[in-house]
Amino acid sequence: MASDGELREAIDHLERYFARAAFSRGGAGCLTNTGPLAGALEISEVQPTPASPWLVQPFVDGETVCTYSTAHQGRVSAHLMYRIPRQRKHSTGIQFEAVDATESLKLIEPIVAELDYTGQISFDFLMTDDGLTFVECNPRATDGLLLMPREELAAGLLAPRPETFVLQPGGRVQLAFAVLADGFADRLDRLPETIGDLAQVRDAGSGWHDPLPTLYSTLAICHSVGQSFREHMGKVVAIAGDMAWDGEYIDGMSQDDAMLLTRLGLQRGES
Repeated sequence: MASDGELREAIDHLERYFARAAFSRGGAGCLTNTGPLAGALEISEVQPTPASPWLVQPFVDGETVCTYSTAHQGRVSAHLMYRIPRQRKHSTGIQFEAVDATESLKLIEPIVAELDYTGQISFDFLMTDDGLTFVECNPRATDGLLLMPREELAAGLLAPRPETFVLQPGGRVQLAFAVLADGFADRLDRLPETIGDLAQVRDAGSGWHDPLPTLYSTLAICHSVGQSFREHMGKVVAIAGDMAWDGEYIDGMSQDDAMLLTRLGLQRGES
């Protein structure tokens, strides 16, 4: 949807809907009338444009699961699927658990082959009674790579093996600092679970054994919280603000890349 009127018209046709910006990150800015995020964003706060369109989908019940894959010349070289046992305010994942990836690989392989894709690619699904339902695709790395063994990640990206590596279910990883902060939310209701997770689930990095990244994370979060107060925006929006890219010019890019972006922008505006 590229205008406010189109967005309202699309929503009016759906009894239960879920909408978000086509270029977004971290679950920030979700518009829905169903589920825990219902009413978190008002339609009057949304201003879609041809350059920054919004997507509207029927709301589908089911658990969110995601995939992460590497691909070379149309062939998936490494693949995994994971669920998200813990989320920060029903949006950004902070804990991840590998699950059986057999069915998701069957769905993704034809897409990668059709595109002759090379690189990293991730998909979001909903696990429904009818199986996996596509939600969106992110042609980049996502949190799933935290579950991928480093040697398989390196091979998948740089030296793919004849057989596709598929991660077995069961492994778990978390962003320990975010899990700790989450334990103090909702009147400490999740604190006992948080203590157990901090003791049993490995951190994505070296955790408390490497203080510098933890210190940097603390300072970064403090900066984002301060920004959210100063500019009257949500904390997740402030944290993810400089992570999302919707095609604007980047300082230092080559002239060829700048011209390519200009052509893509014109094509998007014409459509």
